[in-house]
Amino acid sequence: MDESSSVQSGSGSGSRSGSAALEGDRRTAVVVEWRALTAEELDEALAGKVRKVTQVFALPRLVALRVLQRYRYETDRVVEALVSRPEAVAASVGLTSLDELQGAGPGSETGPADGDVVCGVCYCEVAMNESHTLRCGHRFCYACWRIHVEMEVREGRAAGLACMGSDAVSNARCSVGVDDFVVERFVLGKARVAGRYKRFLRESYVSGNPYIKWCPFEGCECAVEVDLHDAAVSVECHAGHLWCYRCSHEAHVPASCEQVKTWLTEVREESANDNWIVVNTKACPKCGVATEKNGGCNRIGCAKCSIHWCWLCGISSPTPELIYSHGCGKFEEEQSETIQTRKTAAAEMARFTHYADRYNNHHVSREFAQKLAASLGNMITSSSSSTTGGGSSEMRRTMAEQLAGAAKAHLRARTALKWSYVFGFYCRRGTRQLELFEFTQEALAKEVEQLASALEDDEDNVEPADVVRLAHLVEHRLDGMQRTVAEGMQMAAESGGVQESSEAGPRKRRRL
Repeated sequence: MDESSSVQSGSGSGSRSGSAALEGDRRTAVVVEWRALTAEELDEALAGKVRKVTQVFALPRLVALRVLQRYRYETDRVVEALVSRPEAVAASVGLTSLDELQGAGPGSETGPADGDVVCGVCYCEVAMNESHTLRCGHRFCYACWRIHVEMEVREGRAAGLACMGSDAVSNARCSVGVDDFVVERFVLGKARVAGRYKRFLRESYVSGNPYIKWCPFEGCECAVEVDLHDAAVSVECHAGHLWCYRCSHEAHVPASCEQVKTWLTEVREESANDNWIVVNTKACPKCGVATEKNGGCNRIGCAKCSIHWCWLCGISSPTPELIYSHGCGKFEEEQSETIQTRKTAAAEMARFTHYADRYNNHHVSREFAQKLAASLGNMITSSSSSTTGGGSSEMRRTMAEQLAGAAKAHLRARTALKWSYVFGFYCRRGTRQLELFEFTQEALAKEVEQLASALEDDEDNVEPADVVRLAHLVEHRLDGMQRTVAEGMQMAAESGGVQESSEAGPRKRRRL
């Protein structure tokens, strides 16, 4: 099989966590654990990491958050760094020592509690207990703090809230981060601002975490976490979207990310056009412009350089008379290379068209499968909300669940069939592994068509038990095709036919 291929597989039907086979550097199977996360679960995961750091090292919550951001939210790295290199950790967030880290909480309330102070922004006199200062010494009234914080959150700078003061000498903006008091009083105390603040922290958590990615489907706010960084594995978010964790494309088992990229950019857009030009056009012998013959006459008048030339042999002349009067029916040896080139290009074009037609056909069928799965999911929701019907309502719900599970199996298999033609296009020709793959591919295609027919039949004619049986058979065929791909690559690796991965060294794994 092609050396860039990888094996990806999702978990069972309806699962939102699971494990999948990944091809390692030498094609030895590696199991990747993954789980889907909702927005609420992301918030709780981030809060749990912050709690761990604050409890172990007695850090203020916002300081712990900034340290976690600096170390890409890897708690073990943070703990190790705080134990062995506390000064380096402090410096990374603008402080000088662990003591300063632990003391970077609310600023000191200097002066009499009942005295007045001048706000550093609006210059109004306010009561001391109606103002707040950070460790930098800049003091502002509550009203200015509230306006500043709300504006920063609205502008998307929630993850790096800082003092609004400036240096008295250089006039540079103060970089001291706000403390827990500011966040709790002016952010979390107001529902609208708190919602935005949490959303920005959530987005910062996902974008800065190498083990979590957002679902790439438009409008989806779910994410997926894996235990192996940059794993080429098919995952499913809570909304039911199937996608590849590494490239964030639609799940493309059994094709590799590299094959998908090549197919979508070079083959479909460039190579196909180049082959079409070779097969269907000829170059003008004078200016070289690609020319398509659109009539029965073999005399071609070039629209660019105005020369006249013969479509069959390529002889050219400033006037058309020579083209009409010459003869070129006799075969010349020098023509054989040109003819062979055109035949080769025509064969490659035919091969590409074969795979592209089937890819496009399954792509269209997959769109219908996706709509059907969504429709059956809605049927489950409506049957769950129904409070009438007694036993008949329960039977309808059970039937809907069975059909929805079968529809998900159909969608996964249809997606795999679509990308199997990309995988097949890049397979080495004439190998035993390719023959076995095409055999399992054809078997899967037949079962998928039967399942699709059963799912699209009228509801009154559908027998859920038969549909479930077909769905199980489709899943069995899909597993068989994936095993064939894995075994084929393993055989190629053992025989020295597969190059090693270009990735340098083992990738880091962590526990979910």
